[in-house]
Amino acid sequence: MAIPPKDLYAVLGVDEKAGPEELRRAYLRLAVQYHPDRNSGDAEAEERFKDISQAYAILSDSAARARYERGRARPANPNPATRGRPQAAAAESGRPRPGGPESAGEEPRPGRVRPEPAGEPGEANFDEVLAHFFKTDKGRETLRDLEGELRRAGL
Repeated sequence: MAIPPKDLYAVLGVDEKAGPEELRRAYLRLAVQYHPDRNSGDAEAEERFKDISQAYAILSDSAARARYERGRARPANPNPATRGRPQAAAAESGRPRPGGPESAGEEPRPGRVRPEPAGEPGEANFDEVLAHFFKTDKGRETLRDLEGELRRAGL
């Protein structure tokens, strides 16, 4: 999964050190506010709801959050000709290619994970993120909580 270009903490309105309960509360509050049922026909609210859901799915999963944090720590590629192509940027800078030999099609070394293919650079597949998240126990619990909040809001 590619790293989303947005600051996921800002999307949820939480601090980078936010714990699971703070993330959950922020998500539920914003999801109810921007839910498509509450904002029928408002494309901007629908997009915001998707961003909120994606941010929560990533930040509430410890492995996904760690990947996101690693991606945020990397400096941006200043060369537009190689943006989105780490091998080309590495070749230009004289640095080794990210991922080592497995990037060239060889099998990954033990302990190494082959990066997942992405569409456009910096874009995450929203459907895949949510499908993965809501298959987990935590995701199903969050969905039940959201359904309860929506019922309380009259939706």
